[in-house]
Amino acid sequence: MYGISFLASLLSAFVLGKVIFHLAIATSLYGMKAGLAGWAGFVMTVQLTDKLFGNRPWNLFLINTGYQLVCYLAMGAILGNGWGVEARAISRIIRESNRP
Repeated sequence: MYGISFLASLLSAFVLGKVIFHLAIATSLYGMKAGLAGWAGFVMTVQLTDKLFGNRPWNLFLINTGYQLVCYLAMGAILGNGWGVEARAISRIIRESNRP
């Protein structure tokens, strides 16, 4: 059970990393913004639908969704800082290769 949860978190981090890389995000702050957007657009909406149709208590929704928010913000900060160096280097190479 924990192994599957760990693999799911790795998949989420991989996909968020791809988004951060292709957006050329170069700082932890913008990585956190990307994590917040991913969380709000996908995780929170799915959790809210589950809460509403599953008649689950609001406290459980807040705990589960808050935990995911912290995870996505941390992933965004780490990936934004790490991918930023590569994204800047690749952007520079592309700009230089397009010069006449």
